[in-house]
Amino acid sequence: MLRKFLRRVDLVGEVLYTASTRYAFVRHSGRSMAPRLPTKSVLSIRTDCESFYTGDLVAVNDPETGEVVVRSVSAVPGTEMVNRLPGGRPPSFVLSENQYWVKAVQDGERDSSVFGPIDGSQIVGRALYCSIIKAPINNSEDAFSDDWETSWMLPILPQSFQDLQTLWRKTADSSWMERADEYRQELPRDLGSFSS
Repeated sequence: MLRKFLRRVDLVGEVLYTASTRYAFVRHSGRSMAPRLPTKSVLSIRTDCESFYTGDLVAVNDPETGEVVVRSVSAVPGTEMVNRLPGGRPPSFVLSENQYWVKAVQDGERDSSVFGPIDGSQIVGRALYCSIIKAPINNSEDAFSDDWETSWMLPILPQSFQDLQTLWRKTADSSWMERADEYRQELPRDLGSFSS
């Protein structure tokens, strides 16, 4: 009985520690990233990323408004950017170390085509999971291999006290705990099935 209780405390403690030290939650609204993201989304953002890759979905502090927006990395440091606008200055440039070019899916939205390249320090982190559609974000293969260690817990990261209560109740189920232990040992193929 004590052993089962300690397993529950261990799992919940690991999830809470990881959630508080490695993740943030960002609310995304608007069509800027449709169809890649629903119009209204809550995203789990990994905040301790060391690298970002082309294709990654990231939360970014807009350098002009300070608003946190979700965008896709379309160019990384060292990429040569060509200005295709007539008379555009400079005609081309190379993204320097720690500079990224981010884009919205929809035209006319605020992104690097409006505010230019962003510094890596303006990136809050990489989006890994959308709790609205209960699915992982399809990022680059490099990002996936960087993030796999904690990906098993994405569907159960508590965003509220109610979520924490639900997690605690789930840990009372022995079969759920067995699945959790399996997922903790090996990368899950279907994150969505773990949350149920």
